[in-house]
Amino acid sequence: MKTKKIILIGIFAAIATVLMFFELSLPIFPSFLKLDVSTVIVLIAGYVISPVSGVFVALVKDLIHLMFSHTGGIGELADFIISGIMVFTASAVQMKLKGKKGSTVIGLVLGTVFATIIALLSNYFLLLPFYEKIMPLETIIDMSSEVIPKINSKFTLIMYAFLPFNLLKFSLVSIFSYFIYKRIKKTPLFSDVYRN
Repeated sequence: MKTKKIILIGIFAAIATVLMFFELSLPIFPSFLKLDVSTVIVLIAGYVISPVSGVFVALVKDLIHLMFSHTGGIGELADFIISGIMVFTASAVQMKLKGKKGSTVIGLVLGTVFATIIALLSNYFLLLPFYEKIMPLETIIDMSSEVIPKINSKFTLIMYAFLPFNLLKFSLVSIFSYFIYKRIKKTPLFSDVYRN
């Protein structure tokens, strides 16, 4: 059983790492905010194995991606913090409420809310100050205001770009994760590691 869990963590981490390289910029957001679906795989790992395993998959994925970083590691740190909160919250709530109707949906909703709140706070107090060492905040604000004219300060950047982006990202991640998880949770591959 333990060997199978380690193998599954490795498989999930490998798939998530590959998917993280396929990023999509949405024209309604500044170009540095990129959407990828790797968190879907991390969430599935959290559900199928355990919340801690899901966070570990996120860590491995971000450490590997760090070698190819264009953000000085700040993007990977952001992804680990925010996705880690999403995965841990969603899978821990689902595990706590196991057997109750709607436990997966409740976990995903709470995960989305908590991850978005952490995204706003960590960007404002931690990540943007780090990123300012690479690019001045004024430049980031100017780039962002070309797409969203209401952005004219750090606070408006957080409220008009980061808030809607993270809500959209984690809502999409939740929808994809829900349907994939429902299809695979009872398959023979996961039957003896499935926690519920």
